Amino acid sequence: MERLYRKYALHQLLRSRRYPISLGEIKRELGVSEATVRRLVGTLRAIGAPIENDKDGRGYYYEQGGNFELPGVWLTHKELLGIITAHELLGNAEPSLIGDALTPIWNKIEALLEQQQLGSGELTKRVRIVRSHGRGLGNSFNKVIQALVERKRLYFTYRGRGKRDEDAKLVSPQRIAHYRDNWFLDAYCHDAKQMRTYSVDRIRSAEVRNVSAHEVDSDTLDNTYKPSYGIFSGTPRAIAVIAFDDHAQEWALDEKWHSDQTTGVLADGRHYLSVPYSHDAELLQDIMKYGPGAEVIAPPELRKKIAAKLEAASQIYATPSNTAPDKAFGDIRK
Repeated sequence: MERLYRKYALHQLLRSRRYPISLGEIKRELGVSEATVRRLVGTLRAIGAPIENDKDGRGYYYEQGGNFELPGVWLTHKELLGIITAHELLGNAEPSLIGDALTPIWNKIEALLEQQQLGSGELTKRVRIVRSHGRGLGNSFNKVIQALVERKRLYFTYRGRGKRDEDAKLVSPQRIAHYRDNWFLDAYCHDAKQMRTYSVDRIRSAEVRNVSAHEVDSDTLDNTYKPSYGIFSGTPRAIAVIAFDDHAQEWALDEKWHSDQTTGVLADGRHYLSVPYSHDAELLQDIMKYGPGAEVIAPPELRKKIAAKLEAASQIYATPSNTAPDKAFGDIRK
């Protein structure tokens, strides 16, 4: 099995270089003896590899521009392990995305794993992906992907959270994002004439229209979505500064809240995080999960919102609950 990898490694080495590679360099790269290098060169030549010796004795090279490919499918240990990991991540995160369509491909990968003695299934048994707040794909995910890839417009009905009625939408899909175990569609809304973000699980009755999508250039998309906090688009209107106590900072400061976040130390010794944002709904949730371990220092309006939410929560628990527990849960006082 090691011989197969050496053969593949030599092939990759010759393909990656524009100039002849000396015998000494090949020995160092592959970690083999001179005799082994010459044997590998002979083996590759025997299956049609166009390996030539430089006339000045500078080494080996591929003629014909190095376009030769080894027959069959060749993958290194690293490449195969990468494929296994990606398969496990995707299969555990969204099982319905794997489905029957990818089964034949995965069967071929498993055959390669067995050939290269990686077919014991250890990695698939040892990798555990836990979804925490995923809402699923909804019933229109395939239509969204179809419109996105074919660059067509998408018509659907949509009811945003907090709204009572569904609205009809005609959009040009631009990107799809997997964020915190959920899928979101960034699309140009033809009614609003600007970018909007839609939760894919709430898209209903989707139809792919045979009309070319309105294209939004990549720079505009990046400028629309990258600067603001979370999934909410728009130019940042403020920068939140959150201070954490000793316990909370051990968790909060290790998290990636935003690509442009900064950290520092306040005069009282507490560590802080600053995050640009345009809408505060998601930011409020993230701050409140740290309870008394987090304090909003700025801006004042965000601090007031946090205080109001905490006060409202405090009022709920100020007195014992008079609501009897559901019988299905038994007596929770026991």
